[in-house]
Amino acid sequence: MNFDIKAIFERMKVATNSQNDNQLCKFLGRSSSTVSGWKNGSVPPWTGLYEVKQKTGVSIDWLLTGQEAQATVTQENALIGEYSNFKAAYLRGISLAHELNWIARTDKTTDSTLSDMAEMTFKKFKGIDASTELENISDKVRKST
Repeated sequence: MNFDIKAIFERMKVATNSQNDNQLCKFLGRSSSTVSGWKNGSVPPWTGLYEVKQKTGVSIDWLLTGQEAQATVTQENALIGEYSNFKAAYLRGISLAHELNWIARTDKTTDSTLSDMAEMTFKKFKGIDASTELENISDKVRKST
């Protein structure tokens, strides 16, 4: 079966709410050379497709062919994937700052507290009002993985 690699990447961008390849790279947490290699290949980027599916909930069938209803590609799914990446980077940053003695962790600084801080920071950064349907984005991320 022949696949239209260019079309696959366009659907990956739609699913991840990425405007360009750089945003897709950031969403996937991959280098531009990795994604460029995938784009120049003759077979679909199976790892990338799986990551997009895991983070957004879109089907691999739709990513590959565009044939399935796009109803599963929602802004919320893309936002949840973006939040997952943000939270991982945020927690790595906090951990590094602690290792470098830039910040201190106390017995009140739990993993749950740090997750809540990541969520609040992400919402503030994205301009998401806490009263929106994404109020419990952490719960939605846990359910999607």
